[in-house]
Amino acid sequence: MAETNPLWGAPRIHGELMKLGVEVAERTVSRLLPKRRTPWTAQQIVDAFPNDTAPAYLLRDRDHVYGEAFRHRVHGMRINEVLTPPPESPAESVRRTVHRLGSA
Repeated sequence: MAETNPLWGAPRIHGELMKLGVEVAERTVSRLLPKRRTPWTAQQIVDAFPNDTAPAYLLRDRDHVYGEAFRHRVHGMRINEVLTPPPESPAESVRRTVHRLGSA
């Protein structure tokens, strides 16, 4: 059931098994499900742009949410990454605010 419906999670499969009269705990179902090999971010980029409709550039933050699998998938789709500028320090933010208030 998990192979034919790879997007179904343990709760959904547990519910379907209960409808079929199979009594098994949801925890048991979740342990028996195969682990996803592709991180969700890498798979999302492929699902979002099927049939070579991907944009030329991807603008993203400098956070570490995106792993190597995501970057590898993006480069494989020939999408250029453009990183946003690094965030300024709190001291720099205060300095700019004080400077702006002093100029007014």
